[in-house]
Amino acid sequence: MAIKVDAKFDVRLDISRLLSVVSKASLDATEQGLQLIERQAKILSPYEFGTNRRSIGHEVKATSSGPKGSVFTESGYGGYLEVGTGQRRSATEQKLNLKGTGGPTRFMFPAFEMVRDAIVAGFKNLV
Repeated sequence: MAIKVDAKFDVRLDISRLLSVVSKASLDATEQGLQLIERQAKILSPYEFGTNRRSIGHEVKATSSGPKGSVFTESGYGGYLEVGTGQRRSATEQKLNLKGTGGPTRFMFPAFEMVRDAIVAGFKNLV
């Protein structure tokens, strides 16, 4: 006994839909990665009054070349904390009559370093 099967499959790939799905997934992965960095930066931010910590945020935008995003602080002095000024003492240092270093109290870059593997894993899950 022989069975003969003659089948034709018409497979059409909707490229624009596929690109839309991939674009949305990469935007979501970027959003999640920046949320991780933001959370960790808030934990690491030097704390006296909480102004810098409360001002840390992130934003993600879809662009023609893919998602773009940033983690930022709007305190007005977060950049000085990150890179140092070499002069100013903190309010706590002044109160306790301690000599301020004016050096950096990094919180943004270490936050990225601490969550880098999780961000990479999030993007690997796209593929």
